Amino acid sequence: SVTTTTTGWTWTCTGTTSTSAKICSNAPATTCTADVNCGTGNTCISNSNPPKTVNCSATSAAITGVCGSNGTFTTLSSASSGLCANSGSQVKGFTATGTGWQWTCGGINGGADSSQCSASLQTYTVTASATGGSGSISPSGLISAYYNTTKSFTITAPSGYTATVGGTCGGSPATGTGTFSYATGQITNNCSVSATFALTPVNGICGTANGGTFLTLSSASSGLCQSGFSVINFTGTGPWYWNCQGLYGGNNSPQCNANLQTAPPDLAITSAVGPGVVSSSGSFTVKVTINNHGAGAAGPFNVTVYLGYSWFNPLVGASAIGTVRVNGLAAGQSTTVTVPTSPSVVLHTTYVLTVVADSSQETGDPNTADNMSEQFLYVL
Repeated sequence: SVTTTTTGWTWTCTGTTSTSAKICSNAPATTCTADVNCGTGNTCISNSNPPKTVNCSATSAAITGVCGSNGTFTTLSSASSGLCANSGSQVKGFTATGTGWQWTCGGINGGADSSQCSASLQTYTVTASATGGSGSISPSGLISAYYNTTKSFTITAPSGYTATVGGTCGGSPATGTGTFSYATGQITNNCSVSATFALTPVNGICGTANGGTFLTLSSASSGLCQSGFSVINFTGTGPWYWNCQGLYGGNNSPQCNANLQTAPPDLAITSAVGPGVVSSSGSFTVKVTINNHGAGAAGPFNVTVYLGYSWFNPLVGASAIGTVRVNGLAAGQSTTVTVPTSPSVVLHTTYVLTVVADSSQETGDPNTADNMSEQFLYVL
């Protein structure tokens, strides 16, 4: 019989004593007529009498290692099929590179190893886009991503806008303002990332009239809501109730309210201190103290400084050069405010500086005679 070894094969040729044509035993059918010798391959030739035994052998050919088919895969290991083309070739130095794999295929029967073999990690396409407003996503367009990896994007929302990020890649965060980073989930297929920009919802906010006390109030009164918000659901004849409508889908404010003033206030300016003399720049402040002598609380009101020329008719032809808002004044209480001004003045001129409390006549003060204070102002 023929025995396979690591380098080839061995077998035995044994002669016979027959005088007729002989067949070598333990070998393929071959006529033996002389001494026993080893033939080519695994055959025997010749024979002898008496019988003679010869041990024979053959060496297998050396085979060079050959890489299998290169390809693109999501997973691969040293035990995967198809890495080497020759059956029996040993996979050597199998290594993952992060973007694929590398290895060599060992030679057979002393043959040389293959050159370096490789395969690529599967890639997918992420489509990134931005819509609405003037926001952006970076990078944008078509982006390549390896299997089971994540991709990061920079989302920039304009001031006053909120970005909502979605698509089929998964990821977080789903919303944000300003500039923030968005990371996808593990990517296993072609997918998309979409950033949509919309004006940020703003909840309604009650104005300075909220919680105040007034003789009269209507939906058109000032101070019901902060600037930019609309008055809705206004009801009542004192007390009064209303809401301030949210912007861009924001919530309406909680209910705002104001009380009916049962007794009027009586505001009086008890002190108004101006500079007396100013330089040509003209900028200065006026410190004003107001007292409420009345029995009723005063709601929010303005304190305004005017610049004119007539002592006897101080507001005729005068210009308002500064205003401060006071958020109400309880009966018997006083408050002091500082009013900044920026008038346009002429050198070497004497002006009349007039300060008026409740200059917009919002409080229902029936006695306005003491709401005003006058003094001279000279410009160097």
